[in-house]
Amino acid sequence: MVVALAGNWSPAKASPAAEAVVLPSAATCLKSRALASPTACAAMIAAEVRINHRRPAELGAELERQATLVRERTAAYDRQTETVLPRLSTLRQMAEDAYRLGRGSLVDLLDATRVRHETRLDQLSQAAALMDAQWRLKVLRGDLSP
Repeated sequence: MVVALAGNWSPAKASPAAEAVVLPSAATCLKSRALASPTACAAMIAAEVRINHRRPAELGAELERQATLVRERTAAYDRQTETVLPRLSTLRQMAEDAYRLGRGSLVDLLDATRVRHETRLDQLSQAAALMDAQWRLKVLRGDLSP
């Protein structure tokens, strides 16, 4: 049996009679309406880890790699939360004031709004990546509690 981790997994693809079983990634699993239960997602990802039959040295290396990834993503998220996000309200206020006083154009105001929204989306993407890394670390450690 061949096991693969896929981003476009669907229950129809995971037929027991199939020669290859495709398991979802954590993000795909959580997005899928067919697998809305976190327990089902945990079971699917845990099955991936068990089926791979990693040797202890490989598992230890993977655990260390995943723990490092969690630390890096946590630091990046914290940096953005502490340094960039507090400045967004100031940026908004400055752009609105400049526009109202006639010192800035509508394009400047719209550009400042776009930058604020893109920054917020970046923060949400970082949060999702951090949660995915934390989830995978928990699965590798065997901690499937919610």
